[in-house]
Amino acid sequence: FEIAATKTFGFLGEAFEGTGLSVNYTFADSETANENVNTGALLPLEDLSEESYNVVAFYENNTFSTRLAYNWRSEFLDVTANLINEPVYTKASGQLDLSISYNITKKIKLTFNGINLTDTYREQYISIPERQGITSLTGRRYNLGISVKL
Repeated sequence: FEIAATKTFGFLGEAFEGTGLSVNYTFADSETANENVNTGALLPLEDLSEESYNVVAFYENNTFSTRLAYNWRSEFLDVTANLINEPVYTKASGQLDLSISYNITKKIKLTFNGINLTDTYREQYISIPERQGITSLTGRRYNLGISVKL
């Protein structure tokens, strides 16, 4: 099940022309014949969160574009069976991303991306939440680019 909506705010006046908000929510239930060896519960499909949502604020015109996006997903099964035949789950998390582009000319565009601005880490557990697995942090990442159309 997915529901999504996008609304632009130009109707509020010229100052809001090109601004908008886009949101979506997804619910995806899954089940396989595989069982959790500790609990006996049936396992879901790998890498599929039951719930996720995205909220994106944006502004666009012919020269400039920016998007600020928050993306969240519920916990998910990362691996059905690790080296000791137990499932590994990744806990729920969300992150904030930013993208900006500026058209210098019709053929040259400058872009900037800020990824994981919230500095969110990834936390995993083995079979049950009390059995902490790996916690990893990739940190914030920034990209600056230029593209040229020939």
